[in-house]
Amino acid sequence: MSIGRPAPEEAASCYWRYIDRVPGDDVVGTLATQLEEAPRLLSRISEQMSLHRYAPGKWSLARC
Repeated sequence: MSIGRPAPEEAASCYWRYIDRVPGDDVVGTLATQLEEAPRLLSRISEQMSLHRYAPGKWSLARC
């Protein structure tokens, strides 16, 4: 089952820059693919890299 792309009136205009990044109309399929790809991508981040903060007091991947 495919949910499909929302109609223009179904999402606020500020969300379309994100919606338009989804290829095709199968959002659920895209999420399933990302669920498979995410662990492989995240496993390349070392503990030290996960603690990096871009400025003092800002968030890191490991801690908010």
